[in-house]
Amino acid sequence: MIRLAVALACYGVLMLLCHGSAAEPPFDAAKPVVEIEWRGQANLGQEEFLSLIGIQVGETVQREAIRRSIDRLYLKGFFSQIRIESAPVRGGFKLTYYTTPVALVHRYHISGNRAVSDKAILERLRPQVEERFSEHRFKVSLEALEQFYGERGLPQARVRWYTQFSEDLTRVTIVLHIEEGPALVVEDIRLEGVTAFAVAELLEQFRVKPGQPLNTEHLSGDLERLQGRYRRAGYLTIRLEEPRIERDLERQRARVTITVAEGPKITLTFVGNRKLSNQVLAEAVLIDAFSGYSEDVLVDSAGDMLERYREQGYHFATIRHHVEVSADGRAVTIRFDTDEGPQVRAASLRIIGNRELSEADIRAQLLTQPRGSLSLFSKGLFIEKQLERDLEAVQFLYRRRGFLKAEVQRDLTFRDDGSLVAIHLLIDEGPRTYVEAITLKGAEMIPESELRSQLTLQAGDPFDEGRLQEDVDRLAALYERRGYREARLTVERRLTDDARLIHLTYHIDEGQRTVVGQIIVQGNFRTQVEVIARELLFRSGDPLSLTQLLASRRKLSRLSLFSRISMDPRFADVAGEEDVLVQVVERKSMALNLGAGYGSEDKLRGFVEFSHHNINGMHRQFRARAQASFREQIYLVNFREPRLFSTLVSSTVGLSRAEERRQSFDVRRTSAQLGFEYPFADRSRAFLTYSFDLERLFAVDQDAILSEVDRGRLNVASILATLQRDTRDNIVDARSGSL
Repeated sequence: MIRLAVALACYGVLMLLCHGSAAEPPFDAAKPVVEIEWRGQANLGQEEFLSLIGIQVGETVQREAIRRSIDRLYLKGFFSQIRIESAPVRGGFKLTYYTTPVALVHRYHISGNRAVSDKAILERLRPQVEERFSEHRFKVSLEALEQFYGERGLPQARVRWYTQFSEDLTRVTIVLHIEEGPALVVEDIRLEGVTAFAVAELLEQFRVKPGQPLNTEHLSGDLERLQGRYRRAGYLTIRLEEPRIERDLERQRARVTITVAEGPKITLTFVGNRKLSNQVLAEAVLIDAFSGYSEDVLVDSAGDMLERYREQGYHFATIRHHVEVSADGRAVTIRFDTDEGPQVRAASLRIIGNRELSEADIRAQLLTQPRGSLSLFSKGLFIEKQLERDLEAVQFLYRRRGFLKAEVQRDLTFRDDGSLVAIHLLIDEGPRTYVEAITLKGAEMIPESELRSQLTLQAGDPFDEGRLQEDVDRLAALYERRGYREARLTVERRLTDDARLIHLTYHIDEGQRTVVGQIIVQGNFRTQVEVIARELLFRSGDPLSLTQLLASRRKLSRLSLFSRISMDPRFADVAGEEDVLVQVVERKSMALNLGAGYGSEDKLRGFVEFSHHNINGMHRQFRARAQASFREQIYLVNFREPRLFSTLVSSTVGLSRAEERRQSFDVRRTSAQLGFEYPFADRSRAFLTYSFDLERLFAVDQDAILSEVDRGRLNVASILATLQRDTRDNIVDARSGSL
């Protein structure tokens, strides 16, 4: 009883403390915020910081606003710890945010590994270099690494590690020391149940052998190859049991036992097949360890073979099967008797009953064509399944043209020997249905005139189900662009009794409009947020549209700064408002490339190139390259400013110098370029380039004969204006459009 009383008393005290802490805020909620201070560091400006917390000087705030500000700061991904202090000052209070930056993995230092390479280890570690350090992710990857060691025959491998942070806590070096421990060595491998082959012959093909570490990955490959060898020898129902591994950890030895259920040797024979090979027919046989060679399996196998014959025009082909089992059950012979019959071709194809649609329109839907036609897609073969698909295509055409009751059937007349067939398409068009009227119900936030402007199917048009669905999609897209992501549209169709008129009613449930709340950019540890923000097609307060999110994602991908980009709406606490989280994974911004080669004229040649694609995190680009051979040397540098004076105009400055050795003299050419680019439409750009070239000859042979133009220096200045329109659907692998 005493213990119970003490426990109840402690519980009551804790409840009072918790209640008091929750009820009493750390600031006076009735007084305004007069100052906000941020103490920390990150690739984050004061303006973006204040935008993220969503608290303005002069406002009165509640606990919920403080909580939201912390959530948004954590969502930014720059901070590992956030602490807020409040202090009364000058008729209000001051909020101070203390933040600890997250650390990026600078590098891994690995030691102690002998059996596994550094590269194989690094591939399994998370996070990767230049990713945000997470101790939880790292420990999970260590467990996977130790499991990988176990699969390689080192089950006692253990990893010790510690971290070294930079002074500003933004970079971390992870030091790993691996104690691989003794290897679990295979002492013996046994194959049980093997009678079809010599055991020694099979084991000779194994990668896992006695005296080597037990590598379970290699063992799995050995079992796959063993099963494949049995199947190639005719043991189609071969089954391998899960290997039994007996581990002696004191001696670090392992015994592996593999049990083989061979099943009977099955011999497949094919009789009567001339057009399809035995190999093609054997691929259709469905016998395996689980299905066996039951009657159902053989019937299905014969059916698959017949399908292959039908695809070649053998409409009358038949296949029967016969099974013979030896007395001891160890040998099975399955014979497939094939009567291929004639290869059937279409002698003619007539269309009967069409009045409103032309025969040319109907034939354009058909892949089945008579022998001797000019079709590029048909050899005149009669393939029944293709004909059925053709009938569906014709029926669909009639539906699109407003013939809702149209029916299409076929009539086949075969020649006596079955080699030719006359095809008749029998069409009952029925009445044509026209749109009598279109009514819109439920539209309140978008004018009806604007909605009707999206419709392509109008009153008086032949009814077209396809165009109707396209119109529904257009209306839904319009609502989606205006922020009504939950808008629902249904169409009520009312046909007259004679099916000649149809009344369409669009029922629209607009739902609630959603606008963009805060835009939170995550992962831009080097890139300035304004570089990302200027590519976005939406701002806070704009309608939230997934179409705009996707278009913005495409614009960001064109910068080539990020390897992965995602944009996800996240529910905010304000009704009708959702924050947008823009997540990016940055590419490496700097690269150093080296190369060397040899040519018959240039002899030895090589180059070195340095490039930086994101100077100061502003997408400014610099490139320097030097290349040389026995004939020429070229040096060039260029710089690109993507937003000149914060406008849409980009500028490029380039300098180059080249020296070329010729037969009687050498040429030195110095060039300078200044270029401007301006995107003035969605897919159009204007270019203006000024070039100045200075060319001089030197090391001229005494007996060389030069013209007056070649003597001294040659200065050439040029200016070039260009317009470009790019309508390609994909820059890398274009399938439509032009440049």
